[in-house]
Amino acid sequence: LNNWDAFLPSIVYAYNNGIHSSTGISPYQLAFGRRPRHPFNPHATTFVFSKPHDYWTQVIQYRNTALKQAKQHIIHQQELSKNSF
Repeated sequence: LNNWDAFLPSIVYAYNNGIHSSTGISPYQLAFGRRPRHPFNPHATTFVFSKPHDYWTQVIQYRNTALKQAKQHIIHQQELSKNSF
């Protein structure tokens, strides 16, 4: 294959949007605090906020929850690995 670089955008997309076994969450969710929008899933969630600040409050809360969940999942995976070896 001489055109391997043509496949890199698709590979990076799949890697960043796939759920990782070490965290239980996709890197996209950890970075942006929400699930990614996919072209094959056009129905975006509609949010209604009384103040613009409410959006960022929700994003921060979701991201903090996701990071906490990822940390717990990593610790669990480390324990499983430690017990395997």
